[in-house]
Amino acid sequence: MSQSSTESALAVPDQRARNNIKRIEFAGFSVPTFAELYDPLTNQWTSAALDPMSMAQHALLWTGQVAIPWGGFTGSFAPYQYDPAADQWSTLSTVGAPAGGEATWTGQLLISWGGRRQNTFSDGGGIYLPDCDQWFPTTTTAAPEARREHTVVWTGQQALVWGGSAVSGKADTGGAYVPTDFDGDLDGRGDLCDNCPSMVNPAQSDSDSDGVGSLCDSCPADADAGQNDADGDGAGDACDCQPADPN
Repeated sequence: MSQSSTESALAVPDQRARNNIKRIEFAGFSVPTFAELYDPLTNQWTSAALDPMSMAQHALLWTGQVAIPWGGFTGSFAPYQYDPAADQWSTLSTVGAPAGGEATWTGQLLISWGGRRQNTFSDGGGIYLPDCDQWFPTTTTAAPEARREHTVVWTGQQALVWGGSAVSGKADTGGAYVPTDFDGDLDGRGDLCDNCPSMVNPAQSDSDSDGVGSLCDSCPADADAGQNDADGDGAGDACDCQPADPN
């Protein structure tokens, strides 16, 4: 009895376009200056807005809304993200950002670790919080040997680092990293940029615009960033009719 197969070939970007695209050279690598989108439902490729960085050999991390190309080789370093719905690129903050490295997406934040910085192998990295467009450094305490071209995967609780190339040669070691920033109230906002990290508030409502979420604000109608409460009665001084007497 014979078995039949219903396989179909995947579409590939137009060969003529690939042959005629402009390319730039960096560090001995040929870096394409084009971008395309693939739709698995129609098995078709379509042109996308050009990647401002012209990257090669990079990872592409999907956040659920945007794609963040990371690592690889570029002419210069400046992180970007791509919104396929708008077909637009926008920059990410570079303040405190590591210069490349291997990365993984946790569902809430990007963790980048290792890589090569100006001919020096790195055992450091960074955590990127898209909610507040900020970077925070990863600790180097008990970090694995500095390396590049390694693998980083997210298990749901920690980032695992393994393999790659180190100064000593091919690495057969690794380590596990647990990010210090998480989402204590599980509202999709990282604690480091959540205006009310102890209570679920995905909309980040702040009726008095004092930087403290309304659900955590002792005076939600009166601006009081310091949340002063001299008498400790739970009503902030800014809206307490008798701030010196518990009532």
